[in-house]
Amino acid sequence: QNELLIYMFETSPYMTLNEKDGVTLIGPDKDLVTLLSNKISLYDIFSPILPMAEYSVSESYKSLIEDSKRIMQNSGRSLFISLEKSAAGANSIIAHSIDDIEKKFSMHTDDTFLVTEFIEHISDPTSLGVVINENDIYVASVADQRIDGTKFKGSTYPSKMSRVVQEEVIEQTRIVGREMARLGYRGLFGCDFIVTEDEKIFFIETNPRKQGTTMEFCCMLRAQLPKYAPNLPELELYAVTKSIKAPNMVESDFFDTNLFWSTYNYKIENKLITHGFLPYQNEEVNMFDNVTNNKINKEFIVLEHVGQDVFVNEGSFLGRIIAVGKSYEDIENSIEMGKKLVAYTVKEYVNENR
Repeated sequence: QNELLIYMFETSPYMTLNEKDGVTLIGPDKDLVTLLSNKISLYDIFSPILPMAEYSVSESYKSLIEDSKRIMQNSGRSLFISLEKSAAGANSIIAHSIDDIEKKFSMHTDDTFLVTEFIEHISDPTSLGVVINENDIYVASVADQRIDGTKFKGSTYPSKMSRVVQEEVIEQTRIVGREMARLGYRGLFGCDFIVTEDEKIFFIETNPRKQGTTMEFCCMLRAQLPKYAPNLPELELYAVTKSIKAPNMVESDFFDTNLFWSTYNYKIENKLITHGFLPYQNEEVNMFDNVTNNKINKEFIVLEHVGQDVFVNEGSFLGRIIAVGKSYEDIENSIEMGKKLVAYTVKEYVNENR
């Protein structure tokens, strides 16, 4: 074999195998991924060209408290606060008071923080695409995120937002992609937004990697694109290795669909022990195919269950539910059934060493 291709979920700065001759990473440059994963750098890069919340940077925990008190007193609004590096809301909060900040960040004495005013909103759309070059940005579609506070719990497709809003989200995604391309980025990326009640759209961040719902986007495209059209992995291959569009590239008309899907990340608030296990009931591609070909109207599966007789700490991931159907009602009912099924596998944790 003359060449080894490596396809990773996320480019890691610690992965150096691709520096060897004959090894190619099918993904974005690791230094650019590090830059774009930094919340502060992200605001510096994109706030001049897109609508984003006004922001400030606090260089230490002490400065964070002082800055937050001043901003809250001046605006009377809650704040969104994040460490420089945060994914799925793990290192960020919506702070309604100084007490909230102290509870979350008091141990981060020497860290740097991004601080913005919290913008009230009614929806959290997300998009997924491929940066091909500075002129060509492929957009797969738009979905609605399930957000609990700052924590990502899953997504639902198609988006319930109006066509006008979705088209603006797509345009802003292309703007983000073109700027990333100008920096040298090539490959898959996602964008997160918020939409206010009066349909103003604010860009929140770009995710320089495959997102948690990339597989569902791929399955959706497989069902809706012509048979000859390339899917996201092939698009990324051509983008990273040649900076050109893959042959026969077509964007999906996702405004005209009878395929619905949703995901739910089952995370727990309290310590638990599992007493049951949920093996894979079906392959995800087969599930999408069955609904697309009208063999069934709806189906759900539970993936990545942690297993039987496992201690699960608070805030941890227990499993992932994916539902496919012909309507929002189909997928929401299936998600609820999946949540009940996962709940049957756990029992309350009792610390017997107390």
